[in-house]
Amino acid sequence: MVSTTLGPRDAGVDRHRRRLGGHRPAPTHHQVPGRASQNASIKEINGDLAECAFAVNESFKIYNEDVSGKLTPSDLAEVPTLLTGDETACSFASEPVYDLTNNLQVDDTKAGKHIDRMLSVVERWITDYALASIRDIQYLFNHPATRRRSVT
Repeated sequence: MVSTTLGPRDAGVDRHRRRLGGHRPAPTHHQVPGRASQNASIKEINGDLAECAFAVNESFKIYNEDVSGKLTPSDLAEVPTLLTGDETACSFASEPVYDLTNNLQVDDTKAGKHIDRMLSVVERWITDYALASIRDIQYLFNHPATRRRSVT
């Protein structure tokens, strides 16, 4: 029987513990550092990814504003520099991308294998898809006649 002094959340935890036959065992020394290390790896991946994600978002905003005619002449003059910076942010010339692809060490644990797969996907997205998207936007900006016009 669940104690009436427990709140709804506590009651659920209590039922779960009884089903498991008691309290959960405390983590061992091997679990805590591994968990901390994996969390640190995820935070580092997110941090290294942020600059390129911002650059891709900025590039698409520039493209959408250019296509819709919202850029002023002074904005248009800045676009090549902005897109070049965005391209750099997603290339190996960028320190976060270099760190992500060369300096991040993921622990060889069960959870670490999942994080390592995620790292591979992130690396591929940054160095292939994100970079190609920005380069395509640069091309379309520099060659406006090649844009496909929609028919209404």
